[in-house]
Amino acid sequence: MRLLASGEYGWARKVFDKQLPNALSSLMRDARRFGFGLAVQSDWTPQQRFEHAREWAVQVLAECGADAAFTDALASQVAASAEDVRVLEERMRTPAWVLAESLRQRAYDLMYTLQTEDNETLGRSRVGELRATLTLALQYGSVQLDEANRVLEQAARARPHLFQETPDDVFARLAAWLRRLFSSSHSRSSIVESR
Repeated sequence: MRLLASGEYGWARKVFDKQLPNALSSLMRDARRFGFGLAVQSDWTPQQRFEHAREWAVQVLAECGADAAFTDALASQVAASAEDVRVLEERMRTPAWVLAESLRQRAYDLMYTLQTEDNETLGRSRVGELRATLTLALQYGSVQLDEANRVLEQAARARPHLFQETPDDVFARLAAWLRRLFSSSHSRSSIVESR
């Protein structure tokens, strides 16, 4: 209010008194050209966006001492000018967007690796990595749930044995230990024979 009361900022007083919604609309519309943006949460519906913009408009007008009759006009301008945060991040190439894109790319790279993986132990660890990467990609919004399911299904069709759960009982552990024992002794004997 002190800034508005001084003569140096007299033009701003006229704007707040008469044309606040139009001035803010122009400000936010032109902000995009210069690399600025107003973001909203991705999961908000248009109604929620307007309700939150209206709450904000009430507070702005009250703090500026402007006429409360401009509330709905200001709220509609704010709601119309705001963008989904993910769209804004993509346009501005923010670090969050770069991370989200790299998660999506990593998920596809893992899917292709799984389709050609011969080592069962390594393949199973890749399945876990693929699931974790897809979970993070879902959180960041770089993949949708149906896309994540499609990626998992495609990898499971190519290598179904990697996606089967192995039993975790005494006999399964004993069998795994024996396989490791015999495979390591077999690899040692093949190394000795090759020398």
